[in-house]
Amino acid sequence: MHHPNTPLWLCEVTHDPVTVSACLACARERRQPTCPFNPALLRALAAANEPDAALSGLHQTGYPVLRVSSLTGCVRQSWYSLRAERRLEKPSEHWSRLRGTIFHAALEQMGDGHVERRLTAFLYDTSVAAFVSGRIDGYDPETASLTDYKTARRLPGSLRPHHLRQVQLYAWLLWKNGYGAPRSLRIVYISMAAVRSFDAAVPKESDLMRLEENLLVRIRAILHDNPPPPIPQESWECKYCGFAQCPAHAGQSDEAGSKEE
Repeated sequence: MHHPNTPLWLCEVTHDPVTVSACLACARERRQPTCPFNPALLRALAAANEPDAALSGLHQTGYPVLRVSSLTGCVRQSWYSLRAERRLEKPSEHWSRLRGTIFHAALEQMGDGHVERRLTAFLYDTSVAAFVSGRIDGYDPETASLTDYKTARRLPGSLRPHHLRQVQLYAWLLWKNGYGAPRSLRIVYISMAAVRSFDAAVPKESDLMRLEENLLVRIRAILHDNPPPPIPQESWECKYCGFAQCPAHAGQSDEAGSKEE
C-alpha cells in the first residue's frame, strides 16, 4: 500500500507534490475550484496506482523483478526504472491507467478463461537471475487462445510492434508455466467509440526458446552496473520517458547538445 505521507502525484493546479490524503481533503473542500477531479475520481486514480501485492512478494525474495512491459521497449529506460526515482505526474497523466483498470475490471467479471491472471517465471543463467512477470488479460485453456486488450484514444491502423512483442512474452509466460504454446494470439484495441482486433502469428516452441535467449540478453543489459546505450527501441519512446537524465531524452528536448552522465 502507498505510504500516506509520501506524495503520489503533483497537484493538478499548482504542480506541487501532494499526498493522496491532502489531495482528497482539498477536493472535498474545493480549495482549487479549477481542479477537474472530485474525491471519487481521485480515490479511483490512487487505487489504480497501488502496487501489485504479488509483485511486492516477489521483491522480498531479493531477486530483481522485471515486468513484461519493461522487457519490450527501451532497455536503458528499464535500467533507470530499477535504480532511479521516477518523476511525479499530475492525476490527469494517470487517467489512461484508470481507464484501462475500469475496462479490465469489467472483463474480469464477464470474461471467460483466465482473465487478469498474473504469471511469473524465474529466468537465469550463469551471470544473471530475475523474475519475469506479466498480467495476462485473457486466456481460454480449452482453445489455447490468448487475448490482450489495449485501450486507446484512437484505434491504430495496424498491429503496433511493441504490443506484438508484449503478447509474445505473454505466450512465453504461458509456456513456462506449463500451459503450452498458445494456438492463437489476438490483440484487441478499444477506444470510447469502436473496437479493432488484429491476429498475430502464433509462435512455435522453437520461437519461444529463441525468445527466451533474447530475454536473457536484455536482462543482462538491464541488470548490468553500467547503463546500456541510449538507443530506444522505437522513436516515440523518448517522448513518454520520465527519465530526463537520459542522453537520448535530453537530445530530443535540446538539439543544441546532450550531456552524458
